[in-house]
Amino acid sequence: MIGKRLFWADAMKAGSILSVVLYHTNIMAEIKTTAYILCLPAFFFLSGVFSNTTYSIGDFFRKKTLRLLVPYVFFGVIGWLLWVVVGRKYGGDANTNQVWYFPLLGMLKGNVHDLVQNPPLWFLCCMMVLEWFYYGIRSLRSGILRCILYIGLGAVGCYGGIQGWPNGWSVLSAMIMLPVYALGGECSSWIQQESHTQTNTRLLIVLL
Repeated sequence: MIGKRLFWADAMKAGSILSVVLYHTNIMAEIKTTAYILCLPAFFFLSGVFSNTTYSIGDFFRKKTLRLLVPYVFFGVIGWLLWVVVGRKYGGDANTNQVWYFPLLGMLKGNVHDLVQNPPLWFLCCMMVLEWFYYGIRSLRSGILRCILYIGLGAVGCYGGIQGWPNGWSVLSAMIMLPVYALGGECSSWIQQESHTQTNTRLLIVLL
């Protein structure tokens, strides 16, 4: 630890951010794929480590869901206005045949392919759905049943993605990332305890 911060967590976050940046640059496809494979699981794992399932349903909605829903709506609407005024006339979407309200419908669907005004918003949808999945399953007492549900939903998400099932509100994406997120959440107490007893470098190597 450095003060109250966890060095290994900061290192994993930095690596995830770097991977995202690399993925959105014009580099070799192999490097982009590797960056994508590395950055998302690391980020969702960390999110699981620092998740909190002790909230009541009302508090969970206010402190978790609204925290993601408000920026989703705000940036979605702002992006839509810019798209209507500028995006449909210049750049990659110049002379598009999409009607002016298409991005608004895209916001209701929450699918990356329909969020033409701001595709990265899919991530907020994914986190909202994922946190509800985990919140519900984590309340079950049986650890074996929880693991079965985590892995089962992850498998269904992967199968649906391969088969091209609809991915409204990024539900399939959330299901795919659920096992990784849950791994961090289920091991959260041990990981944070070990952060106080193990060296940062050793713990980072174990987690990787």
